[in-house]
Amino acid sequence: MMMKSLLLFIGLLMSGLTFTQNSINYKAIIKDSNGNVVNNETIAVRFGIINESESTTVYQEQFLSVVTNENGLIILDIGEGNPSIGFFENINWNNGDLYALTVHVNLNDGSGYIDMGTSSFNSVPFSQVASSIANIPTRTLEISGVGEQKLRINSNDGDLTSLEFLRTGSSTDWKIENSNTWLDLLISESDFQNTSIAFSFHKDGRLGINNSNPIEELDVTGTIRSSDLAGTGSRNVVADAQGNLVISSETKYISINPVAFHAKTPLGVEVSSTVITGNGLSGQSGDKLFQTNLNIPHGATLTGVTVHYVDNSPTSNMTFQLERRPVNNNTSVLVVDGTSLGSSSAHRFFTVAPLGFINIDNSTYTYIMKVRSTNWENQMYVSGVVISYVE
Repeated sequence: MMMKSLLLFIGLLMSGLTFTQNSINYKAIIKDSNGNVVNNETIAVRFGIINESESTTVYQEQFLSVVTNENGLIILDIGEGNPSIGFFENINWNNGDLYALTVHVNLNDGSGYIDMGTSSFNSVPFSQVASSIANIPTRTLEISGVGEQKLRINSNDGDLTSLEFLRTGSSTDWKIENSNTWLDLLISESDFQNTSIAFSFHKDGRLGINNSNPIEELDVTGTIRSSDLAGTGSRNVVADAQGNLVISSETKYISINPVAFHAKTPLGVEVSSTVITGNGLSGQSGDKLFQTNLNIPHGATLTGVTVHYVDNSPTSNMTFQLERRPVNNNTSVLVVDGTSLGSSSAHRFFTVAPLGFINIDNSTYTYIMKVRSTNWENQMYVSGVVISYVE
């Protein structure tokens, strides 16, 4: 009867194996030949792990006092018994060899250990492989096969699941963590003793950057920078028809009334008040210079200067110039330079494209608009100046 009960026992050996991090969990039910469980009995169990490729026992251990429960069940962790051959942690599960489990049982009835046979492992204990490669300098973990392949991390009780990328002692480590409604990418500088949120993805589509609780679809704590939008000074950003963020190319204008100009000598010395005729700004006679300071927004791009004027003189012309002058000296360069066309009483306008230096930099320069004639006549005047630019 003893042998028959043990024969029933062996049929349950391999179906009761599960692999844990540092051991192999073993479960079996002992029944007699009539199918009755052997309950509440003390037995001894000896396990051996054989390298079938080399026909050698690489590990053997005993459990001397194993008590079956009321259902005849025994639960043991192979690798945590009293070893007599080898060390469980030294088994090289990753060397490609085949391994098998031997089981001997002693019912403490004077018959000693009975050999219950040998059963090959039908699967590689993955946790043991991971443990065996932990101290090998370089390894690649590859999941390969025909059809769809999956790598799953499952919490059976619905707790957090995570994947850590740890380089012990390094300055920065990363962690992917999944909770009920969030998938977080965390950063650590203390080997995961402490972490902070780098990216947080909510199940409804919200994304937080350095923000663990984004309110909007994109919620950033910090500064957003785009190299495509970089440039001199401040940039006005708008959304185009496709929803792309682009630098605003809308042309803006500054209109200069004639009364804004001040009369000066050709050397720049103010000589009298500006002469405003019924039609506009006029020097009346002689060589006179009129100028006014411009306040174009910092960082803007100058696109042109349009002068509205009348010049009916057959011998004289007016010059229109926009100068850029450093704030710490009087050295100036021309940004715009144009000349009127005479011999017409019609109201005309003249648009002058910039010569260069189109990026406005108010932190370093001042900008001055000048109108001059070396021989003003009554039929010469300026009715207005328009500066065009984009931001």
